[in-house]
Amino acid sequence: MRPLPARRTAIPLASVGAVLLIAGLLLTWAVAAGESAMNARDLVINTWIRDLAIQWPFLDALGNFFSWFADSDRNFFTIPIVIVTLLVFRQWRWAIFFVVASEGGFLLSNVIKHLVGRERPPFLDFTGDALYTSFPSGHTFSGITVWVSISLLLFYLLPRPWSTVLGCVPLVIGLMNGPSRLLLGKHWISDVVGSWLLAGGWLLLTWAAFLWFLAPRSSPEQLRARRDSNPQPTG
Repeated sequence: MRPLPARRTAIPLASVGAVLLIAGLLLTWAVAAGESAMNARDLVINTWIRDLAIQWPFLDALGNFFSWFADSDRNFFTIPIVIVTLLVFRQWRWAIFFVVASEGGFLLSNVIKHLVGRERPPFLDFTGDALYTSFPSGHTFSGITVWVSISLLLFYLLPRPWSTVLGCVPLVIGLMNGPSRLLLGKHWISDVVGSWLLAGGWLLLTWAAFLWFLAPRSSPEQLRARRDSNPQPTG
């Protein structure tokens, strides 16, 4: 299996995570304080991206494909299945990491959504509460906190080369959820950027906390593997 990063890497990871989270909160404030101006700035780019999906139907289909995975209905099943699987295989430390990353991210996303109350882009007809829950993009958020988290689980819990091959699948799904929401015209571009900042910051802080407090200490075999993968210069 791939060795975990050293415990000391938690400090720079947490620092970067805090910077991203603060940047996301500043963008949240900018959207809430000047929604009309932000919408006007976003509309030019949003219209161009949405027109691409209309002109090229395969882009619209691609957007629907990636969005399907991070939908709340899918998350309702995906998250418990991952947690139960980890517990069955006695990976309780990883289960805690995944619960905090996914459920904590869900809570953070929804609290901000209802505090900001941003109206959706004008491309589709939304009704009810969904009309005013544009910022941040929930699909983009869970793409990071759920699907990128799953990729970390696969990268570090499966043997090579399967860990790399299978780990890249949820990674691509997670990262592509942001662009998919723009192609479908369901979110402003700043909704997606805000989600990347907030969710990326949250995931890095969670990952740093896991490495510092919960990660299993390396066995002698893992230490040797780490030394072999990072040879020291000679001479």
